[in-house]
Amino acid sequence: MSENERRLKSLMRTHSTWAKVSTLTAEDSDVEVSEPDPVVLRRAFDAFVAQIGVDAWLTRRDAIAAEFQRKSAELMGYVDAPLLAFDDTIAWYLYLCELAIARPYEMPTYYSSRTLPFIGVIGRKLQYAGSVKNLDAKLRETMTDRKREPDGFIFEVIVALSYAELGWTVEFLPEGGDPTPDMRVERSGVKLLVECKRMSSRSQYAIEEEALWRLHWEEAVPSLREQGQSVWLDVVAHARLETLPNDWLSKRIAGLLPLIDNDATSSDENATVRVRLIDRKALDSDLKWSSLKLAGSKLRHLLGGDWVPENAITSLSVDGERKDSSETPGYFSTFLNTVDWASGATFSCDADDAIERKARDVKTTIARAVRQLPNDQLAVLHVAFETLEGPGVEAQRRKKVISSVERMESMKAVIAIVLHALGPVDSKDQVIVIDETSSDFWRGPPMKNFIPNMVILPAGYGAQSRKGAHWL
Repeated sequence: MSENERRLKSLMRTHSTWAKVSTLTAEDSDVEVSEPDPVVLRRAFDAFVAQIGVDAWLTRRDAIAAEFQRKSAELMGYVDAPLLAFDDTIAWYLYLCELAIARPYEMPTYYSSRTLPFIGVIGRKLQYAGSVKNLDAKLRETMTDRKREPDGFIFEVIVALSYAELGWTVEFLPEGGDPTPDMRVERSGVKLLVECKRMSSRSQYAIEEEALWRLHWEEAVPSLREQGQSVWLDVVAHARLETLPNDWLSKRIAGLLPLIDNDATSSDENATVRVRLIDRKALDSDLKWSSLKLAGSKLRHLLGGDWVPENAITSLSVDGERKDSSETPGYFSTFLNTVDWASGATFSCDADDAIERKARDVKTTIARAVRQLPNDQLAVLHVAFETLEGPGVEAQRRKKVISSVERMESMKAVIAIVLHALGPVDSKDQVIVIDETSSDFWRGPPMKNFIPNMVILPAGYGAQSRKGAHWL
């Protein structure tokens, strides 16, 4: 074993905390999970790293680790940190695997929750890799040529393994000068082409809206501190946020605080703001036996309670005794021993035009997928998008998608379109949590039972899954 191989082994040593974590079972998950998270993450990690070798990986890993630690140190004064981005995105994803396995207390949960479920499903389904030709070449390209934008290739790998899971033999097709589908699959003499598209996780408008909300929250924090009460707000804007002045929230808070009763509400045509005192029972009970991660989801759930739904946009300001869980102090490894004062808010916007801007259609994406296909061979399209914008946006998106697909005419020999609505969850107590809802549209021979309409969940799960969308 080389020195670098020994170093990698040491870096990836499973943290002792995993020994205390039970494997998910059918009793607490929709799907029975037979292997713990570190096992499936490490299996996928090894498959990717094998494509470039340990020496090359450690060079890229060290660059990502240094950049992450630098950014974490720069963010020490924040409670709500700005979004992170790395040029070597696939190395960032694999570094998150390392943190989850070996140093979970340093893990940035927001980013891990949107990355590790996809890496983990590859680890679970690699047992079918023997039926996927050119899989190593696809993984190698993900690690090299597509290292800045790996998400589409990761989805292709997941789809390929899902077809293999259902008994198909799969062949990734090399990209050429002419448009080429992603893969060819065959089962019992039936041959199909498969094209995959994964949309970016959020619309640009949604990203800009959240950034603007952060500015409005920062403007309001001094008013909250001046009042001194620990409160949580539920803020629903009825107008696009960019149409409201930056100080509208602070003025609304000044009219609601201090609270005389446990809660109060203020509503007009621009927004409805509810505010209530934070119930410290659950928080104090948790702090008796553990510290709370400043950048973690659990703290927000303890403070906001049922006003903090899954994947909600939240903001927080908190005072208390802090400690660091890493040798290199930083924002993402900071924990709270005490909470002396805290206030936070959950934000959403139900303005029709804001919802319309966030509810992106898949029509353009499907059209691009069709252009990759020949005219004379049966094909299936798999399109993935993430459901991170709340029930109102996702309901509107669903309407737009169904309408667009039903009206599309130039479909060549496409026999089916399968839409995968994926909902990674920033869970307060688990590493890998993700929901999946699929919608399929058939135009050719009925092979529904043989096509994976679930790919993140087990490929055959769609046949017995509950009806309806996971965000409802």
